[in-house]
Amino acid sequence: MAETSKLSEARAALVAISDRASRLVASLPDTLVRIPGSVWTVREAAVHLALVGFHYAEMAQGGLDQHLYLLP
Repeated sequence: MAETSKLSEARAALVAISDRASRLVASLPDTLVRIPGSVWTVREAAVHLALVGFHYAEMAQGGLDQHLYLLP
């Protein structure tokens, strides 16, 4: 599979899962509830999902690595 094809598939998958996740969160009556087994609320997890993609995209373009635990 060509690299451009893999990239296109990855982009399409990200669009699909982003739409699915946003619809799921929007359908919830209360996003301030804690996620079972977590210290995070649904709202906090949703914000994390929304922002982490931007951080990884920035790192892929040579930006500052904000996740030092990922360094070798």
